[in-house]
Amino acid sequence: MDVNVYIESGILEQYALGEVTDQERREVDCLSKIYPEVITALVEAEQNLESIARAGAVKAPAGMKANIIAELASHDQLPTDNASSEVLNNEEPSVLPSQTSATWPLVWAVAASITLLLAFWQYVEKGNAEIELAEVKELQNQLLANNEYLRGEVEYLTDDVEETFDPSFKKIILDPTENIDAEQFAVLWQQESGKVKISLASLPELPADKQYQLWVLKEGVPSDMGVLPKDFNNVFLAGELAIEGDAFAITIEPLGGLPDPSLDQLVFYGTV
Repeated sequence: MDVNVYIESGILEQYALGEVTDQERREVDCLSKIYPEVITALVEAEQNLESIARAGAVKAPAGMKANIIAELASHDQLPTDNASSEVLNNEEPSVLPSQTSATWPLVWAVAASITLLLAFWQYVEKGNAEIELAEVKELQNQLLANNEYLRGEVEYLTDDVEETFDPSFKKIILDPTENIDAEQFAVLWQQESGKVKISLASLPELPADKQYQLWVLKEGVPSDMGVLPKDFNNVFLAGELAIEGDAFAITIEPLGGLPDPSLDQLVFYGTV
């Protein structure tokens, strides 16, 4: 698999935004356990999204205040200095008193309307800015939390990958049977210590009342290795040790497992 091609496909950005399917999410989780560069690229994707969010502020339209003031000036019908001089000199004014008195209410009404419009726009603009700031802060906190989580995952997976690729661990390929629609995957077995590790991310989800159960076989006789947790997507260490065995198998059992495997529910099998 070309890891760089996978990273450049954009799937990590979609994962960071939560816009992936369950299968894609499991795939990213699984590859993150195998390739440290995948988890590093995922952290970078989270940081890039944070930078984009900070740059997304929306400003009020430029020149709006100037346009409103110009509109106010176009309705200004106040008497001129010449008209005032005519009244003082007892000359007949060019504008009748009734006309002048009728103009003042219109002027003040327009002025009041423009003032209210300005106040309303400032209120809306401030409200939008506060909402946007709150959204950005929420996104920032979420990204920071995700970064902390991913840093912890990197530390965990680094230790896990080092142990997983320890040459003392033997890889056993388990093939799917006709009872399940899935691909083959590997079980890692350190025979000296009896540790058995398995990646649960690649297993199809089961109904709420069903659970996978792992078995090790020695000359055809199965031994219970424990049930696999339903809410765990990382590399899982089996609950029991296996010093001897010539095959591994997985069955689907009722929640909690059974002391003996249900052969008609055998879904994976692989020889050592």
